[in-house]
Amino acid sequence: MRSVEQHYDQHLAEHYSWLFGGLPERTRENRELFDKLGLRSTSKERALDVGAGSGFQSIPLAELGYAVTAVDLSAKLLEELARSRGDLPIETVRKDILELIPSLPSGAFAVTVCMGDTLTHLASFGDVQRLLREVHRVLGPGGTFVIAMRDYTKELRGDERFIPVRADEQTVFSCFLEYEGDHVRVYDVIHSRRDDEGWDMRVSSYKKLRIAPDWLEKRARETGFAIVLHDGILVLRKA
Repeated sequence: MRSVEQHYDQHLAEHYSWLFGGLPERTRENRELFDKLGLRSTSKERALDVGAGSGFQSIPLAELGYAVTAVDLSAKLLEELARSRGDLPIETVRKDILELIPSLPSGAFAVTVCMGDTLTHLASFGDVQRLLREVHRVLGPGGTFVIAMRDYTKELRGDERFIPVRADEQTVFSCFLEYEGDHVRVYDVIHSRRDDEGWDMRVSSYKKLRIAPDWLEKRARETGFAIVLHDGILVLRKA
């Protein structure tokens, strides 16, 4: 089993944007979402994208007027983001989010987003609570924290654990899940077509934390956030 960083850079990064329908499509969807949530800046306020990946959140936030700090551990995904940002005000930072955020000044950001299952990549529930506290600290008064994650608390059985993700003529991507207490081990299986019309298979696995949405809401309230919306995504507001 690889670390999250190894899994992405050695296995997943080259397919990541394709898996989600392509960077243009995902940035368009998130721009519509952020606009609907009222996340628009006319004064170059700062936004923090935690687990930025290839830019699904950072690019639309910058298009909506924010100066974005995009944080991720994957060098390859941040390189893709750097190629795609154009002249948008996006700073990329390759660092562990729990190492970086404590070094950021209090009240510096108007918006923080943590999407794309980033929260489940943390090692423990204590790390989740620490992230909540640190994000609360770096947000200014009235700041918004947007979280999106998959709920792995329901344990799938039998062949339900085999999940087709996406396929085209050259690549077939699927997942397999194994449950290990507070974590689920995710096996990402990639079949790639060779020039001679045969197929190669590569497999890599990593762990994700099984975070219950109601547990997360309770911890967010304890941290000092108000729940603004919980409908597929969790939108928190700092008083």
